[in-house]
Amino acid sequence: MDHNARPVALRTNWRLKTNIDSGVFEAVQIAAITALSPDMDQELASMNELYKRRRDLVCDALRKIGVEVRVPHGTIYIWAPIPEGFDSSAAYCEHVLEQAAVVISPGSIYGPAGEGWFRISLTTPDDRLLEAVERLGALAGS
Repeated sequence: MDHNARPVALRTNWRLKTNIDSGVFEAVQIAAITALSPDMDQELASMNELYKRRRDLVCDALRKIGVEVRVPHGTIYIWAPIPEGFDSSAAYCEHVLEQAAVVISPGSIYGPAGEGWFRISLTTPDDRLLEAVERLGALAGS
């Protein structure tokens, strides 16, 4: 039966039912309420400070090893250009993994505009981030 051929009462009931029991998963709604509650302000400020510190730490360390990097505003990732001599971001990231045992993401996996870039996640503890950048620097110097 064509949806529009249903009686008006049935169409109205169907629309009401769909809006009542088909929507955003309740756990997601509860999580959103919690995240947006005033009680979370201090937690969010603390998390923002953590990622800002890691962002600055990684950007400074990358600059020290000669990588030109732009400080991001509002993400937990650092994007940086791959060095000259590599034909793709995947080739560079594979080289880094094999030679320095550091996992970074090739920009190309995020779409064509990502080619020529690699991405570092700031979700790793500070000491591990510094160690990873030091290994990148040692790799660049060899």
